[in-house]
Amino acid sequence: MVRVDENRAVSISNGAVLYEFKSPSNYTHQIDITNEIVYFNGTVYKSVTEPVRFVFGPDDNDTPKCAEQIEANGLGREFYIGFEDVRDFYKVQLTAGDKIQITENQISLPLLYLFAPNDTVTPVASSTNETGTSTRSLEYTATFSGWWYIEVDSNGSAGIYSLTVTKID
Repeated sequence: MVRVDENRAVSISNGAVLYEFKSPSNYTHQIDITNEIVYFNGTVYKSVTEPVRFVFGPDDNDTPKCAEQIEANGLGREFYIGFEDVRDFYKVQLTAGDKIQITENQISLPLLYLFAPNDTVTPVASSTNETGTSTRSLEYTATFSGWWYIEVDSNGSAGIYSLTVTKID
């Protein structure tokens, strides 16, 4: 707690806080944090309280068999990767002839791979880095219909990333 008993500027900064939850991968975690600021308004001390709730779902998409479904709707979704979670798999339903663009950004070194429905060992496409940015992307036209698999490999990076899958006309 910081108290100010005279008129002066106050700067409070919080460093990063890392919470690591380790449990079987099918658990959901929740943490409730309450921030309280006490200040003097010239007459009395006042208090402002701000509750925050974080809910973390299971992160069990580390293999194609457990791939999380993602839509090819052009909307980005944010995910976490790093430390012991070095790869994430997603699946997207495509029809033969669908052309898609897969884009990842926000962490520095990840690799993107696309796998056909009948082969989750050998990728049919891999990402390229857009010069001067931290964005990785790949484009591909589906050769047949089914669930196509996307792998995001941390490649030594850690952090929150945004993954977007878009159908291109």
